[in-house]
Amino acid sequence: MWVPPEIKDPILQHAPTRKSVACFGALSVGSGQFVRMMCTIFNAATFHGFLKRLLFLPPYSPQLAPIERVWRPARRLATHNRYFATLPDVLKAVNACFDRWRRPNNVLRRLCCIT
Repeated sequence: MWVPPEIKDPILQHAPTRKSVACFGALSVGSGQFVRMMCTIFNAATFHGFLKRLLFLPPYSPQLAPIERVWRPARRLATHNRYFATLPDVLKAVNACFDRWRRPNNVLRRLCCIT
């Protein structure tokens, strides 16, 4: 199949930066509670600070694995096919998505098989 060449190169807007934010998250399978924390640095100290926010964290925590099922739809709902000029714009969109999941709801129940 032959496709004619474009007259002009396509232009894609993007922010000229490599800034990032770490987002820690956990989801309780028993209660459906979603806990998150965002910070500018991702290291042992910030992760320890996140763990201190949880009420109880046993040495082996298989119930925290369902958070992996939350990341994909969160990115899809909050950031895909959108242009963000600044990092605060990205954070605002992601936080709006997470705020909808602050309480147990049908989306989290379905994603994590919570009964």
